[in-house]
Amino acid sequence: MAWIAPATLIADKKYYINGVTVNEYILAKHNENNIALPTKRTHKFKGVVIHNTNLANSPDDGRQYTAATLNGNMASRTHYYVTYQSAWKNLEDSDMNWTCGDGTTGDGNNGCISLEIIMGSKTGGNDLKARDNGAKIAAYILFINKMTVNDMYTHNYFLNVRNGVQGDYYTLCTKSTPTRNCPYYIVWDWEGFRKQVDGYVKQLGGKSVYSNDTKDLKNIYIATSKAAIREQPSKLAKIIGRGTKGDYYPGAKTKENWMQHLSSGYYSMLNDGGALFMKVGEYEQKTTTTKVNIRSGPTTKSSIILTVNAGTVLIVFTDKGTMNEGHEWKKVVINNKLGYIAGEYLK
Repeated sequence: MAWIAPATLIADKKYYINGVTVNEYILAKHNENNIALPTKRTHKFKGVVIHNTNLANSPDDGRQYTAATLNGNMASRTHYYVTYQSAWKNLEDSDMNWTCGDGTTGDGNNGCISLEIIMGSKTGGNDLKARDNGAKIAAYILFINKMTVNDMYTHNYFLNVRNGVQGDYYTLCTKSTPTRNCPYYIVWDWEGFRKQVDGYVKQLGGKSVYSNDTKDLKNIYIATSKAAIREQPSKLAKIIGRGTKGDYYPGAKTKENWMQHLSSGYYSMLNDGGALFMKVGEYEQKTTTTKVNIRSGPTTKSSIILTVNAGTVLIVFTDKGTMNEGHEWKKVVINNKLGYIAGEYLK
């Protein structure tokens, strides 16, 4: 087997996908070592599958993975390797991939276009750029196929299906498996990544799955129990905290039975055999015009909860205030507690 140096690889084509430079280097056209390659896809196109791969997080990672594949050092065959500067495309969009662990009969390998997003952390600058480039390419593939982010999957999804795990889309996408938790640097924020991709789909003129949520984007909920706050909208997702019964939580109803907390971006179930969080109103964000007291009741005789400076942004109930002592007292949420402020000090 002839060793192929990464530096010798020159892309057959260079073009842009949604602003990301793509180096097209189709393996079948450069297979001097006669490595095994996937055949054409025979299943109906299902969507995009997202993976994470970690090498050195350098601009040429995609080139190095391409060379490693041609040198017989990689078991996987992927459509796109995405770095923070560009992407390398190894397979035709109509080819199967070998990345999902579900053989040639599973919808992961035989139904999806695969993206390996090369990252080394959740929050590094170059890693976030690689994630963003991956989101742009995923959005373009979904858009040209008239699909939405509901047609985008994690590696975990197909492994869980293969293993017979039961659950909804979010459970299958985010539940780790005995062998993998992939895409490792993205799966913890799968809903955030979906929204990132959804935004690019919308920019391209495609359909946003979140566009119908506008009526529910600014809700205020009260916790009726010590309900879990989770990393993802799934009962199997990691619990990062719990609500306090009687406290108020601004948030958005994101899907079916879940709300996303405004303050943290994490998720809670609204109902689980009984109400966990109940909607008690809607809010708008307003700014104080002067230094002002927030009180425990709609009167100047009520105790002061907090004094805030001019320019403080507050979460204010949109319903009509309580008239008392010549003021219209507006309800606000402060540190998850209910307070009151004279409305004339808000703009």
